[in-house]
Amino acid sequence: MENIKKLFSYRTRREKGERIPLYNTQIDNLCIEGVYQNQLKNDFPIEYFLSLSELEKQVDFIQKEMLPLEDFEQLLFSLLKCFNFSLKGNFINQRLSYFLLNDIFFNERCDKEKSFKLLLYFTQNSESFISNFELKNNHIIYKDCKIDIISYSNNYFNMLCEHKNIIEDGIEFSYKQLFLIKEIAKELFEQLINRAKINLEGLIFCFQDFYTLYYKNRYDFFKRLDSSLNSYIISSWDSEEEDISLYYGDTTIKEIENNKEKVLKRNVKRSDKIYGEYFVDLFVLYFSNTIEKEKIEIQTDKLIYFKTILQYHPFRRLNVG
Repeated sequence: MENIKKLFSYRTRREKGERIPLYNTQIDNLCIEGVYQNQLKNDFPIEYFLSLSELEKQVDFIQKEMLPLEDFEQLLFSLLKCFNFSLKGNFINQRLSYFLLNDIFFNERCDKEKSFKLLLYFTQNSESFISNFELKNNHIIYKDCKIDIISYSNNYFNMLCEHKNIIEDGIEFSYKQLFLIKEIAKELFEQLINRAKINLEGLIFCFQDFYTLYYKNRYDFFKRLDSSLNSYIISSWDSEEEDISLYYGDTTIKEIENNKEKVLKRNVKRSDKIYGEYFVDLFVLYFSNTIEKEKIEIQTDKLIYFKTILQYHPFRRLNVG
């Protein structure tokens, strides 16, 4: 899992505020038009890997009829795109898609089927694409057919290597680069379906600690929720604030803004903000349906603010797939 460990390392360093170019022998992490991307040495972002779909009729391997090449490519593209870090524009979708990838990969209590569908949504796939895929019982399902996704991926990249010289842009990719993306894809799909234990350096949030607090120390859990709201910024789309966590709509609502000013603390440490966003998002994802039964012991202003987050958070509002 060394390759995806590097991708997680890059993404974590960007979250924490590192802005200098990050170089590696095979993949660099550079800012292109406000988005930090993982790039091969040929300047192609890794999610824009060489495509086999233009040879759809010329190549054949087991399962290709069950899962079209272009849908496999889009699935892998979506997973690789989760590691991008945007300073503007699409950063809410990127923040939530990366959170969901972490949930699937590292949360032993994860509802994989639910989080996988949401991940496909926040990586901006079509409704029909999302409805075609499921992550169920540790298998990728496409239109009710079980896909051996690791075997499929290996065959795909083997074919790419075999035919790369007759594919448009094929000359731009070395065999070494194609092999690297093949290994990254293999590691991603293995983790997606099997969730092996990966030791990552510098992680800010521990999923297990969240559940331990929730089930064994409810007082400290809500104390942590209270402090997490200090830096969880919800704003309208026309806001010029930085580090927004969530949008509530296109029109500024005065009541929300007034309440927000009573709750937020400015100049919060970057690591505390990231932790707070994970804490709130995880609660919304799995426990927000208990909100009416819970005795949430947090300050009144924060409780109002938290209920506003619940009202507008897409994890509650979306019904994907």
